[in-house]
Amino acid sequence: MESRMQALEKNLQLINNHLDTTARTDPCATFISPHSAASPEDDALPPPGTVIVNVQHQESDEHIETGETDGMAISLVAERDHGYFGPSSNICLMHVIFRAMARLNYSSHAETQSPSNRIQASDPNTVKIAKPNPPATVARDVAPRQEFIGYNYLPPEAETERLIQSYFSNTGTFFPYIHAQSFMETYRQMKQHGFRVTIRRSWLALLNMILAMATACEQGQHSAETQPTAKSDVYFERAQALCREQIFHSTTLETVQFLLLTTQYLQGTQKANQTWINHGLAVNAALSIGLHSSEASAHLPQIEREMRTRTWYGCVVLDRSLSMTYGRPSSIPEYYVKLDLPVLVAGDQCGSRGIAFYNSTITLYKIVGRIMGDLYGHNLRCDELSDVEMVTRIFQLQHELNDWPRSLPSELSLITSSLIAENPFEESPMQRFRIILTLRYLNAQLLLQRPPLSKLLQAANDQAQRLNPVDQVQEKLVEECAQCAEEIISIIHATLAIKDQGRSLLGAWWFTIYYIFNAGLIIFASLVPLSKTETKLDTSNPMWRGKQCLSKAIEALTRIDGDSMLVDRCVKYLQQLLRLTDDWLISAGDGNAAWPGSQGMALTEINSSEVVDLDFLMNMPLMQSIDDFGND
Repeated sequence: MESRMQALEKNLQLINNHLDTTARTDPCATFISPHSAASPEDDALPPPGTVIVNVQHQESDEHIETGETDGMAISLVAERDHGYFGPSSNICLMHVIFRAMARLNYSSHAETQSPSNRIQASDPNTVKIAKPNPPATVARDVAPRQEFIGYNYLPPEAETERLIQSYFSNTGTFFPYIHAQSFMETYRQMKQHGFRVTIRRSWLALLNMILAMATACEQGQHSAETQPTAKSDVYFERAQALCREQIFHSTTLETVQFLLLTTQYLQGTQKANQTWINHGLAVNAALSIGLHSSEASAHLPQIEREMRTRTWYGCVVLDRSLSMTYGRPSSIPEYYVKLDLPVLVAGDQCGSRGIAFYNSTITLYKIVGRIMGDLYGHNLRCDELSDVEMVTRIFQLQHELNDWPRSLPSELSLITSSLIAENPFEESPMQRFRIILTLRYLNAQLLLQRPPLSKLLQAANDQAQRLNPVDQVQEKLVEECAQCAEEIISIIHATLAIKDQGRSLLGAWWFTIYYIFNAGLIIFASLVPLSKTETKLDTSNPMWRGKQCLSKAIEALTRIDGDSMLVDRCVKYLQQLLRLTDDWLISAGDGNAAWPGSQGMALTEINSSEVVDLDFLMNMPLMQSIDDFGND
């Protein structure tokens, strides 16, 4: 016993000497106490200024079975995944567009490998998602790297606190399900004890996700040379190392918030499958601790009860948006959503207007959920509406959607592109709220009015059918849909033109990319039925307006400092659609809209790797309704 004690004393002395030496040479560094749990494989010293936190031990996994089969033990996990993307997804819309172009005799150069032939030969709702392998320095692929070891590392205190404040001023304001005051109090207690107190793994994982989200959102406000995605992915991997296994052992409010924030972060990556699966984990974790139930929270303190409510609504909003963009059934039925809307509580950094913004988002996405159910059959693809029934439901839902802006507080009223262009304003939380709410509202309008566009594309080259009065109503709805898409592009274009402030007014850069691309796709789809018509070549020509709108969308994309690969691919694809539109305009003068020649793009060219690899588009946040191009 005496020899063991002497050995322990010797080890303690060595550690204390190391700590004293470090403190003298690097006053910014704080190290853990001798019993802390550092990464076993971490043999290298951390960067100067790194804070090392004493972390709660991981629960044992010895009784957990592992294997190479899928979650249902049916088959081995394949290198390529087959994903279902139903009616509301942009993949489905792209299939409709390609079929319409084939019916309009635009497939003569596409031969056997044209998109139309591929679509007819396979399930139009099932897409094989390629596993992209982009350079690690270019695309956000969230791949494990050597520097991710050291899950209990934090950046220097000043940087950590700056990023925390950045998060609560941005994402934390839009989605206020983490109580800023309580979170900062835990951080200050940890700091006061020199980061040597034992910290909950779930809390430290949540902190790292906050750092990851704050860093990722800053990418759109800095030059590409700063490469903040590399830093954000480091924080992301540390968070996953801390909490990924723990969520299967026990669930708390913190673990649900961790999963929810993880899903939001993944929306800005090329990980569509991870995004969808993490969302499912978040919903099931929320249900397991009763976040959906007022009775389950009744005995809790007010702040905790309120954060449970906000976190549940965060799951609901994300559920509606992912269901819409992936074209899949929602995980949370409408009759599960019974809680009262969030209210202001003590210590809220978002303020009363932030709560009003959050509640406005919640009520809007409740309408989006009803649109998904009534017009898209919950993406089950089991029943198809007649034209009359579809138009009737659209008018009913349109009334509800039109009432939503009237319910907004005056300071959150929707904004127009002309107002932004004519009166550039100073950056403020209220202006950001107004712009983002407007984009979300217009995106909901696109979802509502898109079914007639799909019907019109399916009836392309059938003039007799288009003389039907119901189809004439649908054509009017398609015009309104295109106008909403044009306004989305114009708002973003005008906002980005505001010097030194535009990017920060639009929220996360990946949402901005999604809104632009989605609107551009709608614009092009609305032009396809017009490509065979004889019209005057002037600015009143819808084809001409569509061309101008696509050009504006491309210009706006080039002003976004987001993931350079993602931006470049979206720009390249929209440029291809713009070239097709140019060819249609040239041929419209003599009524001959033959398939574009040497200056046009053949269908096989459009369906290049940028189109087939749809994963990154599907995983674009709020609402990817994008197809499988290569998606929070």
